[in-house]
Amino acid sequence: MIHFLPAAAIIGYAVSAVLMVGLIASRRFSTAVMVPIPVLFLAVIGLGPTAFIMGVGLLLFALFAWAVEAKWSTFAMLAVVPFAIGSIQHHRHVGSLVQDIDAMRADFPVQSLKERLRFHEEHPVAGGEAASTASFATSGGRRYASRAWKLERLHDESYKDFVAAAGFGSVRMVRVRRSSLELPKLVRTPVASRDLCFDNREVPGRAKPTESDLNQLHLAGMKEFIDDNRMGFDRGPDFVIGFEPHAVASSPAPIRANDETWQVARLELVSLLRHDEPRVYVSDDLPNLDELEQTPTRPLDEFERTHLAALENDQEVVTSDEPTVIRMLGAVRATETCLGCHSVPQKTLLGAFSYDLRPVRHDAPGSAEVAVGSSPEK
Repeated sequence: MIHFLPAAAIIGYAVSAVLMVGLIASRRFSTAVMVPIPVLFLAVIGLGPTAFIMGVGLLLFALFAWAVEAKWSTFAMLAVVPFAIGSIQHHRHVGSLVQDIDAMRADFPVQSLKERLRFHEEHPVAGGEAASTASFATSGGRRYASRAWKLERLHDESYKDFVAAAGFGSVRMVRVRRSSLELPKLVRTPVASRDLCFDNREVPGRAKPTESDLNQLHLAGMKEFIDDNRMGFDRGPDFVIGFEPHAVASSPAPIRANDETWQVARLELVSLLRHDEPRVYVSDDLPNLDELEQTPTRPLDEFERTHLAALENDQEVVTSDEPTVIRMLGAVRATETCLGCHSVPQKTLLGAFSYDLRPVRHDAPGSAEVAVGSSPEK
């Protein structure tokens, strides 16, 4: 497909060239070199490199004609060169942009998540469909982050048409760049460093994290797990662009309590929606939904079974204080960003994080150490 210069650019260039030919024919060279200046000004403020190339070409050839006192016919022939160069440059530039759009669409296609969410269809939640429909009625689609807006724009045909149109749309538009769509690749990350040693000694009066500290730790993990940027754009489970599976990307930060340091030694995802009975995914690495198929599961232990009901009754975090370990269960609830695909009412309990926090031992390792990632006795 040939991408022509805009009609306004062709007419403007032709008028400028004809005017300059007339001025040179009357030997008014100093006036002729002033004609391309408005073209250069427009190029600088928005018409882009093509208009600039054409304007500079006219100016240089006008200066050349003035220097050698060339005939108007010589200048007229030379004036064709900037127009030809500008036309070729414009065609290549717009063609490259169109190819880039096609390549990005291929890399970020419209996809369906119905298979991933099959359990929802088989086990619908009361009020879920109505909540999802109401959400779309007010939003028209998910645009909770700038990446979502760009993904929607990328697949909007009017965006590509505007770029490919015979005009300077490619210059005036807000570009969708690949760098703004790509997310850092997640790597398997252990919950805690393999070099850490945990202290299994029972120390009377040991300082422990406050309830606020534990709530903040869980909230930080939730923000990573339900990251708006990873959601992409969707109009429901059959129309999703740029979705990246939910995951916790970085190891939880240690918590200081006076002279003690507490670190998350175990962080496991409790699934309520993929199995007939709640199951816990067992892994020494941070939760990543893209790896669930290869991750073994176990039934809930006594602490998890006992306290899951509290989360179902709208409590966000439940803890159990033991001498050398803090057990914690934190709710994973549906936010507004989840409604389109999960078809559940907002704040529905979708799962939970099960934590072990242990004190870090800073002195020389001894027989009381507990290996990182080891689960409590059940």
